[in-house]
Amino acid sequence: MGAARTFVSELFADAPFAANAAWITGELATNAIRHSASGRPGGTFTVALCRWPTFGEIHVIDAGGPKEPRLPGRDPVGAAIEEGDDLPESGLGLYGIGALADHYGTYRHRDGSRVVWARLRFDRSG
Repeated sequence: MGAARTFVSELFADAPFAANAAWITGELATNAIRHSASGRPGGTFTVALCRWPTFGEIHVIDAGGPKEPRLPGRDPVGAAIEEGDDLPESGLGLYGIGALADHYGTYRHRDGSRVVWARLRFDRSG
């Protein structure tokens, strides 16, 4: 995951969102290993970056798994505190991605591999 973060940091070094992009990449890479077949022996995942004049995108392609990632609609820590529950041990990374990214999503390829992506704008004012 460190190599993936470094890759993104270097390619987006001049972008105002470089640190956020590196963090998002680390979360997506960790999830690829923990929650997909990419974490099995011999498994791999791929990080692809797209850069346009007004935004950049991070795509992490994993080997697929039984469940689809779901970004929580509300803060899982705040919800647990409101409801008097124990603090959650998962879902925090995806919530963070949703908070930092301007757009995000997931889709599957026909071969079962999965893409989870996040888009970050260069100019956050608009």
